[in-house]
Amino acid sequence: MAPQPARADELPVEEKPPLGDERNGQPEGDLAFDGQSTYTYTGYVLEDGQYVQRSFRFTCEELDIYPSEELGRVCAMVDRVGRDEKRQAEIKRFGRRAWHSPYQPSEAAVQGLDYIFRHDVGRVRACLSYVQGFYQKDAAAADRWTMACYDAYRAFALHQEREPLLRLLAEVEVPLALLGLDTDKQV
Repeated sequence: MAPQPARADELPVEEKPPLGDERNGQPEGDLAFDGQSTYTYTGYVLEDGQYVQRSFRFTCEELDIYPSEELGRVCAMVDRVGRDEKRQAEIKRFGRRAWHSPYQPSEAAVQGLDYIFRHDVGRVRACLSYVQGFYQKDAAAADRWTMACYDAYRAFALHQEREPLLRLLAEVEVPLALLGLDTDKQV
């Protein structure tokens, strides 16, 4: 007699974690919102390879979100920052600055360029690969450059003052042609 195939209800069931679950042992955080602009988060961040409970207060502006965002989504975003070792190292180096939020998942270089170019995604993308190493080297120099470049880009956007912006972009070796700022051309 030939063996009978197993019925579906007799097959072993393999338990799998949910798709996209990258918590790696991080307990879920808890988030409260005051209904206007301030969040209070209690959750866990990686410190020396272990999760440590921390509490933070931050605003919608610091997270770059609208007050109407779903709490579960916001909490998941902050949890993600807490378990990202690379991001935690950047947060230790940069902390809270006018251009850098320790609660956002995007890396410091992205946040700096986004601040400078006022959410112009094309310009951020064009410059990112040129400035990533710069932001990784010296936090104080990156902070000074970001603030100076913000002022220079503002002067360029409002008054067409090109020289300070061109000098600062050349400092980090951003090809001016990427931004349409060739010295031979007028914008």
